[in-house]
Amino acid sequence: MFDVFQTQLQEAIVLILGTLLTAATGYAINWIRRAAKHERISAYHELLSVVVGAAESAVRSTNQVFVDQMREAAQGGNLSTGVAREAMFKSLDSLKAQLGPKLLDELKNYLGDQKKVDEVLEKQIEAAVGKVKEAVPEATSEMMSLRALRDRIAAGL
Repeated sequence: MFDVFQTQLQEAIVLILGTLLTAATGYAINWIRRAAKHERISAYHELLSVVVGAAESAVRSTNQVFVDQMREAAQGGNLSTGVAREAMFKSLDSLKAQLGPKLLDELKNYLGDQKKVDEVLEKQIEAAVGKVKEAVPEATSEMMSLRALRDRIAAGL
């Protein structure tokens, strides 16, 4: 009788340990997946940060070289839609060159396909254009203030 009890007890313990081991394994797998997802999201955010900085650099570069020349050539300093689109493509090409094939491939891995990559890059270019446009009035007013200060100093005031 004791042998039967001992056998049943051993079977129960094995069953309980198997259940606990299965639950612990499931929990560990779930934790690893969450950690990997968090790591992937963190890496994606770091990559987007690089894209944002490169987009601003690309827009400033295009603005200095191409847009300023086109504004001087245009009457009234306004750019046509065609010239603005050309500036967008120049900025996009510059951005892609700055990122290089490796980062572009990483971005494609995160987003799934090239169309989504191009959409993200274009939106970053547009955002950078907005930032540059906001910065221009501030810089212009600062320059005007510096000129006024210089003129006041020159006038002996």
